[in-house]
Amino acid sequence: MSYCGPKWISLHNHGKLINNAKLDPRRVCVDHPWWRDIVLQDPALFPEKWLPDPPPDPWEYRRDVDPVPLISIIGVLRSERELEVTSVMRLETRPQPIGGRTTGLFAELLDDEGNRVARAAVHELRSQACASGCGCGGKGDPDQARYPAVVQALLPDTDGAALRIRRGKRELWSRTGGERKLSVREFKASVEGETVRLRWGTEGADDAPEIWVQWSSDEGRTWSALATGMRGDSAEVAASLLPPGKIALRLLAGDGFHTAGSEWVMVHVPERAPDASILAPRAGQTLVANAPMRLWGAAALAGLASDAPVEARWMLDGESAAEGLDTFITAPPGGEHKLELLVHVGGHEAAAATMFLTIDIERPEDASE
Repeated sequence: MSYCGPKWISLHNHGKLINNAKLDPRRVCVDHPWWRDIVLQDPALFPEKWLPDPPPDPWEYRRDVDPVPLISIIGVLRSERELEVTSVMRLETRPQPIGGRTTGLFAELLDDEGNRVARAAVHELRSQACASGCGCGGKGDPDQARYPAVVQALLPDTDGAALRIRRGKRELWSRTGGERKLSVREFKASVEGETVRLRWGTEGADDAPEIWVQWSSDEGRTWSALATGMRGDSAEVAASLLPPGKIALRLLAGDGFHTAGSEWVMVHVPERAPDASILAPRAGQTLVANAPMRLWGAAALAGLASDAPVEARWMLDGESAAEGLDTFITAPPGGEHKLELLVHVGGHEAAAATMFLTIDIERPEDASE
């Protein structure tokens, strides 16, 4: 609930959001042992005898967040007893779907004799803000089942002969592996202007395999998704999805059980201008003439250093009005106006424009005259 359009949050919801533990950020991993820096700076403050023996392995703190080999099963749960699996892919990813809730379903990997070798809960991946249980007062019930729902299970990637998903003793879906024949014959990629062109060839699959493409900017230590769920033998994606610089691409092809990977392909993504946007005033917004008016802009610096100096200049109806990404001016006289934001950073330029309206309001002191 909010007021005026909405333009600001209600006092009720504001009270629900402040001092809410669920909105407090938490550090979930430690990339570098903090005690080593203290010892190096001043050993007297932290004697060696205080350190664990042996000192903790820093990778222990990343066990729950680092990518590991897993089998990803994604589908649509249409009812309590109806499940449509749309993707099965073996990849390296986080061991737990983030933000999901358990559904009562379990995915299992079986060996040749039908014995279970791996098991994982199936999670529902919700996107409704009111179902998060954050205390905002939404009508969503996080414990109430909704259909259809996107679900995912992540199983440890070990040797197995069959996959299945069941609720209790009822089996909703299963798939056998058979002999692994799928392979990636070729994979090519090139950056042409604002487009990444992908071409590939596979062999050994009875049907057109599902294709995923991943990218890495750290020589393959970590991989992120560029495109998923593709079919055929070629595709085009926006180059803006990749950071500038030298990027490694790899292709994963899945036949519904097995996954085949390609060799890396290196591409160079050129530097590009930052993206500029005007946050206030909003497009088409009506403001009071001759009243304080906020000029608020943003610049997304693709591939540029976060501390690179940003020069921003505002143009109002073709004339210079102010400088800086966040500033205030006096609103112009009544009428329709054009506002432009010009951004210069790291030798690159970007611009954004919007239209807004101002109206003259007769003040009480003016009426008394």
